[in-house]
Amino acid sequence: MYEVYYHERVDKFFTKITNREVVRILRKIEVLAQDPFQKTFDVKKMKSLDKSYRLRVGTMRIIYQIETKKQTLFIVDVDFRGNIY
Repeated sequence: MYEVYYHERVDKFFTKITNREVVRILRKIEVLAQDPFQKTFDVKKMKSLDKSYRLRVGTMRIIYQIETKKQTLFIVDVDFRGNIY
């Protein structure tokens, strides 16, 4: 299982959305931490950022980076689709 770290922007975004949406995002991240390379989620590699991926959760996007040697998952940003790109 990968250890998960969050950027401070993520905490700030969580204060702007409902608890239900926060739980939905955290559940996805929890499953992602078990296997960040799984094929069941809508994950795409980011072209502009090295080692970065995006996960679609409804109208929201999770941008994250994987460090395989350290077994860490860094959640860079979470926001609505129109605001994150």
